[in-house]
Amino acid sequence: MSILNRAKVKNIIPPTAIKDNAAFVSNVITLSTDAPKGCRGIWFLISLGATDIAMAVQKVMQSDTLTDATTLGGTPTAVHDFTTKASATDDGTIASVYVPMSAITNLYVQLQCTAGDGTSGTYASAIAIFDAPGECGPTATLTGCSTLEIAS
Repeated sequence: MSILNRAKVKNIIPPTAIKDNAAFVSNVITLSTDAPKGCRGIWFLISLGATDIAMAVQKVMQSDTLTDATTLGGTPTAVHDFTTKASATDDGTIASVYVPMSAITNLYVQLQCTAGDGTSGTYASAIAIFDAPGECGPTATLTGCSTLEIAS
């Protein structure tokens, strides 16, 4: 059986209008209700459309408080800041990061992406795949992604 047969998926950044020098609206993950029991990690996949400049922000943040469904409260801390942000030549690719549950210490988790200040803007959307218990081992090559980062 494929791990995707047991995986849970959540729409994190729904497809929306092009963004230029602006943040994409991102749904917050509530671990107590979104992550299945025994989840080993969360795999964030960012689907990139047209890009005209590098992304300004690509990171995973966490907090113990929530303002609303798309805003972390309190003082969020970084789980992972992408070392390689999507560039102006990454049109039509997928950027990804795998975050093991051991890297998360708070209840709420959010992927945050902000388009850079280009001329026309960037299209992006993202999903989160919750790792099936006992299954893991993604690599960029195996997943077909342009990049795959692993948070520590």
